Amino acid sequence: TEEDFADFIGKNADIYFRKFKKFSINAPDRFAISWNWAAFFFTYIWFAYRKMYRWAGLIFITGTALGIILPLLFPFWWIGICIAANFIYFRHARKNILELKTAHRFSKREQLSVALQVSGGVNKWILAIAIPFVLIELFLSALASF
Repeated sequence: TEEDFADFIGKNADIYFRKFKKFSINAPDRFAISWNWAAFFFTYIWFAYRKMYRWAGLIFITGTALGIILPLLFPFWWIGICIAANFIYFRHARKNILELKTAHRFSKREQLSVALQVSGGVNKWILAIAIPFVLIELFLSALASF
């Protein structure tokens, strides 16, 4: 439901929900092109901030490797990530909401709401953790240019 997504997303839920409506919330997934500026400026850091750690790791590794091995393809890959980011987040949110509802029987809506807020939301510590990764990326980019 919209309320479940709002609890899971937390701040800026209204912005994401407008984008999620394109993907068909109560029906099978339907990809639609959308743009995510946070993913554009922060790529893997945004994914980790939104608690999509596997995606963050995959994007960090793939982006770094692609930037070194095939730098001409990197901008296209980056744009693709920005176009798909909202859909990836939508699927992540819906999967976690459904798993939480299936695994636990909440007697009150408030209990579900709290569980969704804990499971979703953002990881504010990721910004401090991301600094070493950004430095590694800068170092590898500089190394690749020699």
